[in-house]
Order: sequence, then C-alpha cells, then structure tokens
Amino acid sequence: MTTGNTNLISCTRTGCGKLFDPHQNLRGDACLFHPGSPVFQDGRKYYSCCPNTRASDFTQFVNLPGCTTGTHSAEKQPKQPAPAPVMPPSAPAPVPAAATAAGAPNSNANTNTNAKIETFSSPATTSTPPPASAPATPALPDQDPPNAIVAPGTACLRNGCGTPYVSDAATRSTPCIHHPGAPLFHEGSKGWTCCKSKSVLEFEHFLKIKGCTEGKHVFVKPATAEGDDVPKIRRDWYQTRDQVIVALFAKGCKKGDGLTRVMFRDDAVDAELHLPDGTIVTTGWSTFMPIDVEKSKFVVMSTKVEVVLQKKQGISWPSLEAREGDVPVTEWTTFGAVGGRFGTVGGKQVHYLGDAPIKAAAASASSS
Repeated sequence: MTTGNTNLISCTRTGCGKLFDPHQNLRGDACLFHPGSPVFQDGRKYYSCCPNTRASDFTQFVNLPGCTTGTHSAEKQPKQPAPAPVMPPSAPAPVPAAATAAGAPNSNANTNTNAKIETFSSPATTSTPPPASAPATPALPDQDPPNAIVAPGTACLRNGCGTPYVSDAATRSTPCIHHPGAPLFHEGSKGWTCCKSKSVLEFEHFLKIKGCTEGKHVFVKPATAEGDDVPKIRRDWYQTRDQVIVALFAKGCKKGDGLTRVMFRDDAVDAELHLPDGTIVTTGWSTFMPIDVEKSKFVVMSTKVEVVLQKKQGISWPSLEAREGDVPVTEWTTFGAVGGRFGTVGGKQVHYLGDAPIKAAAASASSS
C-alpha cells in the first residue's frame, strides 16, 4: 500500500507493517516479523514460530512483536502451511479397518484408510468449532478518559485500526476506522462479524481488511473486571535518602520498544508490564511526595521490574503511596549519618523540611 510519500511503502511481512524506502532497505535488523503461521487453540493465540509468546485477547495477538529480524519486504508473502487441527476430546477415535471388518469379507472400500476416517467424522454442521476468537473480552469504551496518559507510539486498541499515538492534538482529531465486531474464522474463510461480506482466505489479507465503522481512538485498556484471570503483581519497596526503589515482581517481562514500560509524573507512577504469555498488566500509584521525573528510571530484570524514583526532597517517606485525607503521619524511616549532624539513628529530635508531611507528627512529639 502506497502512502502520501511515494518513496515509502508498507512492509508486507506478518507482524511488521512499517513504512520503508525500498531504495534504502539495507539494514538486516530493520524488520521484526513472524515467519510462522497463526495458531488458535484452547483460547490462546500465538504464532508457530514463537509458541511461548501467547495472547488471550485478539488485539494483543495482532500486536505480538515479531521474533525474527530481516530486511523489509514488499512482496506477497508465501502462504504458511496451517498447523494440524487438534481433534476435540469428545470426538471418537477412528477405529482400524481390521477391527470393524472382523468376520466380514474383506473389501477394497473398507481397507481404504482415508475413507474409513471420513465415515467417523461428524457432519460439517455439527463438527465445525465456534469461531476461533477468544472468550468474550470487556468491550472498549467509546473513548479514552480525559486524563488518560498515553505513551507516544502506543497503537489504537480497536480492531482494524492500530493508529499510533503521537499527541492529543495530532491523534485525537483523526477518525478511528475499525471493526466493532469479533473475528470470525469459519471453514477456511476469515472475516469479521460486523462485515461478513468481506471474508478472505489468507490471514495476511484478513489483517488488512479495512474497518467498517468510524469512531474515536482508544489507547488505554479499560479496567479489568473483578474475577478475571489476571496475574497479581506483588510489590515491595525500600528507600535511601535520595531515592525510593520499588520492585514489581513479574517474571520474564518483555523489554523493548512498545513493550514493558514505566511512565513517571511529578506525583504518580504508571507501569505497563508485558508478560511472556502475551498478557498485559497495568499498575500504578500516586507517590507520597513529588519525584524528579527526569532522574527517575526503571530496569527490566529476569524476575522483576525495578523502578527507581528520585526524590525531590531528601527526606524519608513514611509510605510509598499518597494517603487520602488528613491522616497524621506517625512513622518515618531514620537514616544513619554520613558526615552530618542530623539524622543519626537513635536521635531524640526529628529534623524535617518545612514542607514535609511529617510536620504534624514532629509538632505532636515536641509538645509531649
């Protein structure tokens, strides 16, 4: 598909779709794609080339990052062989011809293995499994909340859109052309329940079916309903004089562009964790005191994501999160002295900044 710039065309490799200049297509790692074929099984969706990276939601599946690098391509991709179908547990196993013909005259028709298997298959109207879409997922809202925080490059979550977020001014004003229905895979054809007349045979063509409805972009996933099978992320933290270190325990989080990320604000932290099975978990909190956004950072490790918050004021935080209402602070961490007079362990007097939230506790201590 040619864009407004005649020098740029879309890569046709599955999982890529980026724009590139065919005359400057030299980098061997510019394209990140899936050389395998899609597999839908037991409510999970993945590619045969990377079976350990799975998604439960169709939108997550479409956005699974590629597992192979190469140069971009504009050629029609060869059709990948479909994986062998998995026989449902309820289907009776084919009985060998010798067993069914025991005691009966042997005939060429009964010794044909393929014919014998077909006699045990149910009619197409009863054996065809339901559409290979995942179990129903929470419906997306009409639009993002007004205070939504979206990182640049985040793709629109609506099926068939995928527009990357640039800024509110540049992106919110553009229409979202999407499919409000669910994917429908039936007897080899692939399409959407909202526009069944546009069914195609190739999966690559299915991904390119233009949306049939216009609306507003949605970049933020709605809150997950209570009771859904979403992993719980355990959190722990400690602090030094200048930093607060938070550990979000989640094994094997994916790192890279558009994957696991942490967004910092003056008074809040938002994290989006991409787990190995394709599940995306979001978490966040309002910080007890302001942080330095420019100096705060995060590191993705094998068993956790470590978030380092740089304090704006070098004093102790009695809590990681901001407390609602006028709750008096009655606890704080005391730091050992590193050459100064104040802050020694076991000191009789609390030294604090004028704008520190422990002012009330200090006043109470001095009056007693």
